[in-house]
Amino acid sequence: MVSQTVVLNMGSDGFSTKVASQIIHYLRNFESTVIMKHDGRIANCKSLISLINLGAEPNSLVEVMAEGRNEARELADFVKFLENFSVE
Repeated sequence: MVSQTVVLNMGSDGFSTKVASQIIHYLRNFESTVIMKHDGRIANCKSLISLINLGAEPNSLVEVMAEGRNEARELADFVKFLENFSVE
């Protein structure tokens, strides 16, 4: 398992359904399990309800973890995605 801390930049609504859907869509081809931790809560990043229940707000500091066959590459890709995230 690999992990990295990142600041979320996801618009003023936090983990809205739209934001969570974009994250899930981005991760659709990842082989690794991707988890996000925030304020003692843990979310499976491929689950809409899990992400929304995380309770992260804009500019929250979260720990992102990946575990699986390509975990290091996939974590780096996902962190880059989060750092450049914009609500479409």
